[in-house]
Amino acid sequence: MDIIQEAIVTAGGVLATALVAYLLRLANEATARIKDERLRLLVEALVAAAEKQFGRGAGAAKLAYVADVLAAKGIDPERADVRAMIEANVLAYDIATPPLEVPDMPGCCSGDREQDIVDMESGC
Repeated sequence: MDIIQEAIVTAGGVLATALVAYLLRLANEATARIKDERLRLLVEALVAAAEKQFGRGAGAAKLAYVADVLAAKGIDPERADVRAMIEANVLAYDIATPPLEVPDMPGCCSGDREQDIVDMESGC
């Protein structure tokens, strides 16, 4: 083989190696994005389930529930990124579902059930 053919084969090998390395890097990045997205969706679902199960307040119980389920799936809930996902989802859930505000209605809700029903029917 002459020198030009060897150079072409060598250059082709280098290009092929570079292409394979590039494709592997892309595949690894895509896999990481998919894992992150699956983790985000899991945390989102767990926070919603905890909110439904425990209701407003009970933050420690809800956090314990989410942490227990994540740990059972082999995910460390104390990892900084996981903890941030949990807190972000709790905040998003709280923003999406503000607490029910009961207007001040003087004269209503006297404690007497029948009277309260009459008051509410009259538009108290």
